Amino acid sequence: MNNFLTCASRNSDNTCRKLMVPCSGNECPFCQTEAEAAASKEKSDARLRSLGEIGQRYISEKYYEGSHPWMNGGVKG
Repeated sequence: MNNFLTCASRNSDNTCRKLMVPCSGNECPFCQTEAEAAASKEKSDARLRSLGEIGQRYISEKYYEGSHPWMNGGVKG
């Protein structure tokens, strides 16, 4: 369990950037350190890079306005 004071998503006003609610402290199941958040993002990006062209295009258009932020430089599709 992480200490909520070191959570990567905790704002200085004690709100959560991920959930857009007041921080629930050590009870929060989404609490992550900076290192854990970076590892999670890299794992997610690797999964998106592993998809075929059609899958990547679908996701980029639906969620990222045509850009591919999981690729180096976030190229437009």
